[in-house]
Amino acid sequence: MKRLWKRQWLLLALALAVFLSVGAVALAAATDDGQAVAADRTVLTAAGKPGPLDREALKEKKEQWIQRQKALMQLVREKMTPEDQAAYDRLVETAKDKREALNEAREALKATLKELRDLTNKYLGAGDEAAGAAGAVSGIN
Repeated sequence: MKRLWKRQWLLLALALAVFLSVGAVALAAATDDGQAVAADRTVLTAAGKPGPLDREALKEKKEQWIQRQKALMQLVREKMTPEDQAAYDRLVETAKDKREALNEAREALKATLKELRDLTNKYLGAGDEAAGAAGAVSGIN
């Protein structure tokens, strides 16, 4: 046993080999016929995004999740005292109002950025493709 502790690098190498082999097995299990699949077994495109046929399935799953969340929150609300129910309702309305304000602000920002892009494009020539790429990197586009 003392000889093993003298060769700690060997133990580290062995642990690394086991770790990498487990990762390789997990990666092999996550693909079918060389085509990547998500955890819920939906097929992904080469870019790692859901294909056009899976978008409908994803929309359906999202709707199911929203319905489950609503049902769960309704069950929780039913267990609350009347004071807590009033506070819960007030907080839900506040969150809804803030979400609407955020969406409005997002649209206003989008319009402002479009105006900025149009203004700068007026001064950029057709040969200034590099300047457009630099703007995309800086987050202006």
